Amino acid sequence: SAHCRDIGSMLMQAHVQFDLMHDFRMDSERMRKYPILFIPTGFLASAGAEDRQMIKDYTAAGGQVIVEEMDSDVLTDLAEFFGINPETTMSEYLTAAYLRFEDKWAGESTGCDKMAFRGRMAYCRTASCKAAATLVPPFAPIEVVGRPPERASIAVPHTDIPLLCENRFGKGSVYLMPFCLDELFSVYHLVQHVEFLENIIRHAGGMVVE
Repeated sequence: SAHCRDIGSMLMQAHVQFDLMHDFRMDSERMRKYPILFIPTGFLASAGAEDRQMIKDYTAAGGQVIVEEMDSDVLTDLAEFFGINPETTMSEYLTAAYLRFEDKWAGESTGCDKMAFRGRMAYCRTASCKAAATLVPPFAPIEVVGRPPERASIAVPHTDIPLLCENRFGKGSVYLMPFCLDELFSVYHLVQHVEFLENIIRHAGGMVVE
């Protein structure tokens, strides 16, 4: 899929070695050989109960799972796994917004405290998870961008709306991005988006249980 292709491009740019596992050949034995599993947008929506349970078992045994997911049904069904409240809402297309790093490790190597964000996302609330990154809402509607500076100030510099959730599940952890990072990268090709993914992988790698 296009999501897999774009994530592959990001991983290659970050010099991260990876392998592919097709959805029609899910294998728990092979999965356990890898410390980190990345699940792109759309996979969980089409995955059956058996495949979802396989991913849960992998995480509970100490695996680290990074997930892109906005589908409300998936987020509700797997709310306990992600550590979020089961009630979610899809946003409108957001412009001129930011992703704010709440945990130092999430923004490490980017050289800033936030990065550009645009597109749709699933609004959700944390339950057992921790928000490692949050949404800074659009500072101005698109029709006034470029107008006088006083129309383009950041009115709400901080929210508790998560853009990256970190949740412990058994011996492992799951990292949920309720938006499509690879799509953001495919449009803007910003190095900060690659560094953000690299930071998640580096952090998840340090949480691996041998």
